[in-house]
Amino acid sequence: MTRRQTDLRSKRTRVFIQQAFIELAEKRGFNRVSVQDIAKQAMINLATFYRYYRDKYYLAEDIFKTALRKVDTAVGPRAFYHPIDLTRALADKKAEAAWIGLFEHFASNSRIYTSLLSGKGSAWFLDRMRQNLINSFKRIYRTRQSVVPVDVARCFFASATIGVAYFWLKGGMTYSAPEIASWFRLIVYRGYMGTISGLSS
Repeated sequence: MTRRQTDLRSKRTRVFIQQAFIELAEKRGFNRVSVQDIAKQAMINLATFYRYYRDKYYLAEDIFKTALRKVDTAVGPRAFYHPIDLTRALADKKAEAAWIGLFEHFASNSRIYTSLLSGKGSAWFLDRMRQNLINSFKRIYRTRQSVVPVDVARCFFASATIGVAYFWLKGGMTYSAPEIASWFRLIVYRGYMGTISGLSS
């Protein structure tokens, strides 16, 4: 078997495992799904599962990282040096579509994320999710100047993303993914006080 064939087989196996996990989690909820269940659903043995993932938490993280890479690719690196750049970025339809895609991903896997992000969820996963977002923002949003330390701003951005996603999922997704993504981006680019006081226009 060639290297390319091995890579394709590996990629295909990962997809099977992820799809099996998502299907089971949506039916039963994250907490009621075991590694054995996932292996059986994916029609693989346990050894094969553990070749790719340490446990179901690492599997959930991999699913999230895959979704986040799509945002990275769609948005691409950008640097802000002047307020007008923020206005242009907010109007960027490509970036808007990428963020809508991320919230659609949360919606498609709502039972997984609601379980993991709740007070009874996994502190490890929450920290990993926050760090993945921070790393993503490092690649996407770059600046030469900042009124606060950049690591503080990135942490705020990551925590805000997680908080809004959990609020939306737990509330039954009464707003559409495009709505929640658009409002989230508006708050990020215009600022909390500016948005709620009507100063965003």
